[in-house]
Amino acid sequence: RYIHLKFFASKKILRKTYTIPESSELSIHIMTGKSDVRMMLWSLASLCTTTKLAGSLYIHSDGSLDARTRKTIHKVFPQAYVLSPDDVVKQNPDVFAKYPMLKKYRINQRRSYVLIQKLTDPFLASKAPVRLVIDTDLGWFKQATELLEFSSKEGGAYTIDGNEACKVYFKGGIELPDDKARVNSGIVMYRAEQFSLDRVEKYLSEIDENDPRNGHFIEQAGYTYALDSITPLPADRYHIKGNVSEQTVMRHYTSPRRPLFYIEGVKRFIKSL
Repeated sequence: RYIHLKFFASKKILRKTYTIPESSELSIHIMTGKSDVRMMLWSLASLCTTTKLAGSLYIHSDGSLDARTRKTIHKVFPQAYVLSPDDVVKQNPDVFAKYPMLKKYRINQRRSYVLIQKLTDPFLASKAPVRLVIDTDLGWFKQATELLEFSSKEGGAYTIDGNEACKVYFKGGIELPDDKARVNSGIVMYRAEQFSLDRVEKYLSEIDENDPRNGHFIEQAGYTYALDSITPLPADRYHIKGNVSEQTVMRHYTSPRRPLFYIEGVKRFIKSL
């Protein structure tokens, strides 16, 4: 069933075209590599058909998207801005001149810390008052009331409760505190004024670059420092573990749950095509 859904049935998305209503108030950001593009397209399609969000769509390449893959993306999402890693750098020379640690991790050592793009580039690429940063392995099942009402309410930036602690290690043997390590960046929604490059710079200056474990969760932990405050989305509506229920708005199919994205998610999404 998984093999059929992933490699055969999922091709149906390539024959569809979706439009996210434009809005200058929100930009939607998703980072992907070539191998995850089809999953990303299904995830975005489920976002379009269930949440009714309006905004500009930015797709951030990890550096592996070739011309053919970009053409596929634009066939399904014609209005998407597909950015290479260099595009954001070229558009923000003053920022990288001002912040040496940001330049070090985002430009000089980008290949070792690829995911740093997911922390920095949504903030730098867009001028929208509100940014929504999402992963490629999210399934959307109901209207996201919390996200639709974010702009009209006060409070911290939205993230997901990660269930498990994902550590980052600092100089001097200091570990990321458990409360920050439990934050999951599958969804991050924030107002531009809540994000600080000064705090990002300080965070990067304290990272132990000699610890190879820091490569994977550097951006996830980075959000807990970059944002002035964080409010977890309701865990019964936005979750990682547990089956999709009547309350589920979004399920994050983190590894090793990726096959369930197709078995549970795509199987449902195909019915709406």
